[in-house]
Amino acid sequence: MPYAPKDLTAAVIAFSEGGLLKHVGDDAVTLVDDYLTNGNDDSLFTEPEFQKLKDLNAILKSEKLWKGEEFFPKLKTQIALAKRMFRRTAPVPDMRRILQAAG
Repeated sequence: MPYAPKDLTAAVIAFSEGGLLKHVGDDAVTLVDDYLTNGNDDSLFTEPEFQKLKDLNAILKSEKLWKGEEFFPKLKTQIALAKRMFRRTAPVPDMRRILQAAG
């Protein structure tokens, strides 16, 4: 599937109109919640970069946050887990049908 911004926008609109955006959104919110919950094994608060700075505001504004796993390896782990769970629970046939109809 194409991943250009216009294609992603079209997919979000199609999922919204098809009633599937809530499922995608719920999984995204769960990912963010798990990553930002202090006490979780793979949370932002256990990241090497956070341990150096101890400043949540600075970390969330940091360009390093999305640059590589040497600064935030736990984020990569959380995203991989979220993708795995999403693949297991996503209504894939409905999503494909909606995307084909939109595209």
